[in-house]
Amino acid sequence: MEYWEFLLQKEGDRTWLPLESAEVEILEGRYRLMAHGAQADAVVEVRISQLLLEEMPPKRRVLKRQGQTNQDGLMVVMPFTQLHPGTWEIRCLGGDPLDDLMGDSWQYGVQFQVSPQSSDETDDWDANWSPVADQETVSADRIAVSSLSEVILNVSGLAPI
Repeated sequence: MEYWEFLLQKEGDRTWLPLESAEVEILEGRYRLMAHGAQADAVVEVRISQLLLEEMPPKRRVLKRQGQTNQDGLMVVMPFTQLHPGTWEIRCLGGDPLDDLMGDSWQYGVQFQVSPQSSDETDDWDANWSPVADQETVSADRIAVSSLSEVILNVSGLAPI
C-alpha cells in the first residue's frame, strides 16, 4: 500500500492529530486511533501490544484482531482506550498469503511512549480558589499585597504609585 496515516484523538478533544512519526510520546489518558490508507475495503490485521513495566518481570500483553478499511480508506484501529504508562505498539498488516509470496504485503506501525500524568499537568479546576489570606486592604483607593513584594495600586487611576 502506497499511503497509510495514523490519526490520534484524545477523549474530550474535537480534533484529530495526524502522526508524522513512528514513535510518539504522549501523556496517559483515553485515546482512540484511526488509520487512513490508499485502499478502500482492504482487510487489515491489527496487533496492539503493551509492555507492562510495573510487573516483575515485565510482561507483554498482545491483542490481535481483524479490521477493514471503508470505501474512503478509513478504519478504526483502536476505540477509546485508557493508555497507561509504558510502551504501546500498534501494527497494521495487509495482504493475504499470496501477496506475501509476491512481495505485495505491507505493514505500518506506530509506537507510543506513554508517560504518567504528574500533578503539575492536571487541570487546575480543582485548585483552592479561596481568597489569599495575606491580602490586606490599606484604604479605599489602595490595595497592598504583602506576598507580592508590597505592590501598591491606585485603584481610581490603575497606575502604580
